[in-house]
Amino acid sequence: MSNTAEKMAEITLKKDLEESAKEFERIALHKLDEWYHDKVDHRKAYASLVTIIPFHWAKHATPLSVANDAEAMNFMEHACCQTFLKYVWMNYMDLDTSYWKVKIAKCPRAKV
Repeated sequence: MSNTAEKMAEITLKKDLEESAKEFERIALHKLDEWYHDKVDHRKAYASLVTIIPFHWAKHATPLSVANDAEAMNFMEHACCQTFLKYVWMNYMDLDTSYWKVKIAKCPRAKV
């Protein structure tokens, strides 16, 4: 009987945590929309994605890393996240890789 009660408690806790995660994602999306749709300056929205959050279980957690860990796809699909990640990726690629190497890497291999 006690084993069944423990499993029911775990199921209830899991559902509560999943609902809380969805609510947190909804709130985060709303805030990101607010900042990103400021047509004058997107920097506040971009900065919010990489602001270090003090957590006791992680040294370097950011909203972007938390969303990734939580598999918050609605958050990660937001135009702000996608634009920011594209900007970061292309910027880092430019530092180490010449443009022509990126172009060649995108080309399909010729069959020999």
